[in-house]
Amino acid sequence: MNRVDTDPEVVFDPVTDLQAPCMFRSLLAALAMLSGTAFAADGLGTLHSFRDWVVGCDNTRRCEAQGYGSQGEDAPPGGRAALIIRREAGPGQPPVLHFAYSSIDENAPMPAAGQAVRVQAGALRFDMPATTAQQSEPDLPASRVPALLAAVQKGDVIRLSAGSAQWHVSLDGAAAALLKMDDLQGRVGTPGALVRKGTKPEASVPAPTVPVVKAAPLPPTTPADLKLAPAVGALLPHTEDDCPDFDPALLELVRLTPTTLLVLQPCWRGAYQTGSRVWQVDDRPPHRARRLGLPMPDGSTNDTLVSEGLGAESTLDLHEAAKGRGIGDCWASHDWTWSGDRLVLVSASESDCRLFEAGGLMVDLWRAQVKLVK
Repeated sequence: MNRVDTDPEVVFDPVTDLQAPCMFRSLLAALAMLSGTAFAADGLGTLHSFRDWVVGCDNTRRCEAQGYGSQGEDAPPGGRAALIIRREAGPGQPPVLHFAYSSIDENAPMPAAGQAVRVQAGALRFDMPATTAQQSEPDLPASRVPALLAAVQKGDVIRLSAGSAQWHVSLDGAAAALLKMDDLQGRVGTPGALVRKGTKPEASVPAPTVPVVKAAPLPPTTPADLKLAPAVGALLPHTEDDCPDFDPALLELVRLTPTTLLVLQPCWRGAYQTGSRVWQVDDRPPHRARRLGLPMPDGSTNDTLVSEGLGAESTLDLHEAAKGRGIGDCWASHDWTWSGDRLVLVSASESDCRLFEAGGLMVDLWRAQVKLVK
């Protein structure tokens, strides 16, 4: 799911332009019908890769940067760790840092409860607070944050140690990643910027705005509705090119409005998941069908859903959980609801393919407040 940042808004210095070509394309992006929108232009709602670092910001400009252990042949010895930097949007918000430890290898070392972890980045050395059974990854003390952020932009690696166990976090790409975070949050040139501080007033930093999504109530799905599946399935278009694995017996539907149904048409099957096209279909012959687009957090529109089934009670809960590759170290998750005339994105998160842990370290890319339309 790695993506190369092509956003032209930020001009990087040649020395700090550490953006790397991507190794993998998102499964979902390969299926998307792209459309240019404000979010795509702003760089919000997507993951940006910079060598061993990843940055993602949601639609409210709440951001997270993740620095991983190098996967190169010259990686330093020891286990791999990640430095997570989270920052809320808006003026005066401090960055919050913590370390995570790779568990993709079941034999990988982990700090033990009550064990302090020594942090070394260049000349900087200090001990993290001792871990507890309830909090295995404590936040970095606020007093240590400025010095570590400064070291992150200058060094090559952060070395962590506890007893005989060692871990490392690569700093290859860190400066560019932090600059990207500043840019996406509107902090470049302000006193609170992580990289390029300046005298612009802190009040110029955009405040967060959480959109309100209105979820329309659904009529109940009746046994008579479910009996329409064979007739609807026979009418939905499918060819060997665009829907090669369609099996009418696997079609799913729920009542969407007093006169239409929401239909999932399974079109392809992989080793671990199934992709379905989404239709709004009239409940009366000739069962006119319209494809429904699935809005994505980066402003694109997807026409295929990776889902284990429909969830619908009083409102529609259309959930997607898509595995980026077979080993399961990266995922994309999305939730949509029905507003009365279209599908609306409610939440989204994604993890990068970094061989770090099962499921990966998820980054929130969209959030909304849901209210029921009465």
